Amino acid sequence: MDEKNPSVSEQTKLQLAAALKTLMAQKPMDKITIAELTSICNIRRQSFYYHFEDIYDLLRWMIQDEAISLLRQQEGALLWKEGRLPLPG
Repeated sequence: MDEKNPSVSEQTKLQLAAALKTLMAQKPMDKITIAELTSICNIRRQSFYYHFEDIYDLLRWMIQDEAISLLRQQEGALLWKEGRLPLPG
């Protein structure tokens, strides 16, 4: 898939992930509902279930997607030490 032009399905997933991040900054994960996520994204509940089984499935996808993205940024590194992310502080 072209990273510069994600599919509609990929855009929906990214929207849901962004909404989840926003809500996770405001309240615990177990208090977040699919209704809240779909409302923020202005999509139908069925669209959520087309892509994910539940909120934890969305969370797994989000973490995996971000990990893959970080690894792709480091593809040119010859050694794992060169490709690792710098530690904060």
